[in-house]
Amino acid sequence: MPTLWTTPTTMTQYKEYENHIDWTNISAVSFPDNNAARTVKPLLHIAVSRDNNIKMKTAYLQCTGFNFTFVPNPISGIELKVEINRTGRITDSLVQLTLNDEPVGENYAELNRFVSVYGGETDLWGTSLTSELINSTFGVVLRYQSHPYFPHNCSPYIESVQLRLW
Repeated sequence: MPTLWTTPTTMTQYKEYENHIDWTNISAVSFPDNNAARTVKPLLHIAVSRDNNIKMKTAYLQCTGFNFTFVPNPISGIELKVEINRTGRITDSLVQLTLNDEPVGENYAELNRFVSVYGGETDLWGTSLTSELINSTFGVVLRYQSHPYFPHNCSPYIESVQLRLW
């Protein structure tokens, strides 16, 4: 039996390069009143030439502090649901579990994936996570990018991030 869908209590952002686009409104963890987390400016993809396009990425958004009412023992699966409006041209760059501020397991980002449910009942994301390891540092890290094939100027809007354990 799975846990209930649970939202993070902490969302933080970090970036490897200064030109990656920040998120705003990440302190509103549950995003009340449709006040979604969004990028401070649009992500661009400008087709300059075949080999020299301008494409942008967001800052990493780390979501932790999921307060599960119980943790299955053993854990058989981990499922992530991200309600996001990609405005037609934003795609995944990183969708990965995190533990103790380190990414763990497989990156589930897909270039042409416009679905927002990852993992499932029997999917441990390539990890050997046990119930003893599920603590306040466990969560997910997300990052989005301009779609590399379609020029655009748009921003993603994250309305909710939820995890559940099986």
